Amino acid sequence: MLFRSAKILGLDIGADSIQAVILEESLKGEKIVGAFQMPIKTVDRSEALKSFLDGLDERNLNFDRVAVNVPGHFGSLRHIELPFHDKSKVNSVLPFELESEFADGVEGKRFWFHAVSWSPSEDNTLYLALAVQESSLAELTASLDRKSTRLNSS
Repeated sequence: MLFRSAKILGLDIGADSIQAVILEESLKGEKIVGAFQMPIKTVDRSEALKSFLDGLDERNLNFDRVAVNVPGHFGSLRHIELPFHDKSKVNSVLPFELESEFADGVEGKRFWFHAVSWSPSEDNTLYLALAVQESSLAELTASLDRKSTRLNSS
């Protein structure tokens, strides 16, 4: 199997700044080939992200994948324990389990989960559950989509 090195852009969109690393994967391992930070000086996160990505463009930086760490206020992350391991059941109860996390309810939220701990001998499964406001996610995705020409096509 032929292995091609890949570059990954890791973005951290915080309350006060946007930070990024570009990681290069190869057969020899991973190495950081770039690190960047920009303070957020505007209330409009979308505009701040656009400005940050424009700065990366000016440096002619390309990457194959993007990993984004979203701000905590986008949603809720928590551990929950459920008495089953069936994914469809988890999908159906997750909104009810996380409803108390949001003053405005679960309408307009998107949910993900990952089994952290489970074995056939255990009665319950521990999950890491994430709920994110759809509008915040859509805004972030749109900002990244506008700049998707930077992604390597090869």
